[in-house]
Amino acid sequence: MQEHIVLSIAGIGALAIACQWFAWWVKLPAILFLLLAGILIGPVLGLLHPDTLFG
Repeated sequence: MQEHIVLSIAGIGALAIACQWFAWWVKLPAILFLLLAGILIGPVLGLLHPDTLFG
């Protein structure tokens, strides 16, 4: 369980850095890509379940 939490947080951090870099590269606001990534990972693909991490 502990490893799952650490891997999830590390993945979120890596994805956030990638979104920030991509936004800088295409010269658009980073919030666009951060929101898109969050929506894709959570509700659309179901890869992240906050209830299982913190519940």
